[in-house]
Amino acid sequence: MLRKGLVVFQFSISILLIGGTLAAYHQISYMRSTDLGVNISQTLVIQAPIIAGDYQTYRSKWEVFKNELQTNKGIKSVTASNTVPGKDFDWNQEGIHRKGANQESAVIYSMVEIDADYVPAYELQLVAGKNFEKPNGGGVLLNETAARNLGFASAEEAIGKRIVIPILGQTQEVRGVLKDYHQKSLQYKHDPIIYAFRPATKRFYSLKVDTHNLSQTLAQIEDSWKRIFPGNPLESFFLDDSFDEQYKADRQFGYLITFFSALAILVACMGLFGLISFTVIGRTKEIGVRKVLGASVSSIFLILSKDFLKLIVIASVVAWPLAYWSISRWLQNYEYHIEVKLWLLVLPSVLVIVIAMLTISFQTLKAAKTNPVKALKYE
Repeated sequence: MLRKGLVVFQFSISILLIGGTLAAYHQISYMRSTDLGVNISQTLVIQAPIIAGDYQTYRSKWEVFKNELQTNKGIKSVTASNTVPGKDFDWNQEGIHRKGANQESAVIYSMVEIDADYVPAYELQLVAGKNFEKPNGGGVLLNETAARNLGFASAEEAIGKRIVIPILGQTQEVRGVLKDYHQKSLQYKHDPIIYAFRPATKRFYSLKVDTHNLSQTLAQIEDSWKRIFPGNPLESFFLDDSFDEQYKADRQFGYLITFFSALAILVACMGLFGLISFTVIGRTKEIGVRKVLGASVSSIFLILSKDFLKLIVIASVVAWPLAYWSISRWLQNYEYHIEVKLWLLVLPSVLVIVIAMLTISFQTLKAAKTNPVKALKYE
């Protein structure tokens, strides 16, 4: 009885871990395949240089660099911003409210500085109003979450209204409202974002590049950089790779739980192999009698196997509620996640049954093929 209980426990753990593995990989696949609402493909991001002098000096150099890049056939667009998708916001502001409304609000808004090329470059969707206009912009853009938090019933209602942003020192007109997109991974909900116009932000340059003749394009970018920003190292990264780094911890968790799943299955199979060996030895004479009475190899195999299948069914009954609870709790760490569907529970049991049948088949078939005369002589 103790042996059987141990086998049930081991296979329950195996089913639980396999279910967790499937859920982890399914969630990662869901996050990586879900439309982010922003186009990050073929985007080379360059860290802005450090330039001595005032803002106008910096802006003039940036405009020379930008104009030169825009003449490159391998570059589709160039834009500057103080953050890019996948990165944290470095400017958060509280106390923002509609003009004439109650100033008391616990909402913290993320402030993003962009130029007029940011919205089209990243293919952000305007649901109301219009984008900034060159060269001087004016007003602010909101995302849908920010518009709701400011008390606007719809995106259209926000257009033309004025909001108070203390750090800017004056009220700002809402020019447009952008559809919410995922600034970071799907682990997080949408932040309320306010976009302020700044034509030469000192943080990131985003270049949409053509992958055809990419090495030549990169060499030309580096040449322009060295001439315009001498003494500044060119530090860059591709945005899709950088964004994907957010899922590194999730992938490592998937690898870890896969390892422990394999280990648990191995231990369970070893226990099952020992139990079937013990059972076969104890039923050797019974097997011999059945063969003398005409029992086939397949029927003896089924007789010996059904008891072990019952153990796996019991293990499944024990594991399923635990698996459902633990997977559901883990998924609560993600603002956007998969649903715990029945197949995430059933498939691990099916896999365990297949593995278990392969494990016990050697001993049961060997016993079923034993010469009945030898079996009846067994002491």
